Amino acid sequence: MIGTGISEKELQNLETALARYGEVVSFAQLSEVFREERPYLRKRISQFVKRGWLFRIKKGVYIISDLHSRGSLSISQYAVVNLLVKPAYVSFESALQYHGLYDQLLSKVTSVATKQFEDKDIDGYTFSYIKTIPAYFYGWESYPMDGQTVKIASREKALIDLIQYHRSRYSVDLVLEKLNNFTHEFDLDRLIEFSLQSTIATQRILGFVLDCLSLDSEKLTQALRKHRGTSKITDSDENIFNSKWRLYYDRYFERYV
Repeated sequence: MIGTGISEKELQNLETALARYGEVVSFAQLSEVFREERPYLRKRISQFVKRGWLFRIKKGVYIISDLHSRGSLSISQYAVVNLLVKPAYVSFESALQYHGLYDQLLSKVTSVATKQFEDKDIDGYTFSYIKTIPAYFYGWESYPMDGQTVKIASREKALIDLIQYHRSRYSVDLVLEKLNNFTHEFDLDRLIEFSLQSTIATQRILGFVLDCLSLDSEKLTQALRKHRGTSKITDSDENIFNSKWRLYYDRYFERYV
């Protein structure tokens, strides 16, 4: 034994699996390396998971931990997203962080998917998924990462998703902050085109945000002209009505108006 709950032979086999298949391995691949009967291998793998040598992603799929620092993911947290759910793309603060526009520590990776999936905790990260319909599953780009192909929302789609799925004072304030601080990092025409593929409420809120920052909102003004009804940013009792966007907004946002 090497004093860490694993024998030299077991460690060598994990190293062989890593070299042969990469960090992400299946039960069948581990079986090829360990050459044990299924019941014995299942018990061995269960012990590896308990001791931090493997991370179980889903049934029959594992990530081999960093063998030099047992218990640490050997691949990026972004690369785990599509191992858990397909199709899915990283969005919200996680996507902004990938693009260098969010510098706070994140312990949660939130993605958009076309099916429901419960939150899963792996190596200190919570992987959360927002279910959407196929019509809203757009605005992402693919990146090769740690042997996986990772879908990550563009800067513009991350903002749209913040408004559409996390409508709150926090999310709209975050969109205002990012557009104000990193205006030249965003393609405003693309941002508006993405919003036009989204909900009416999202379009109204984005129009309101653009006006707050003295950015061109004319395309949204024209697109929304025929729509009546109203939308809200929050359900606050102190909401104020903006007649141009037919939008109730929290008094908090008066600082921008």
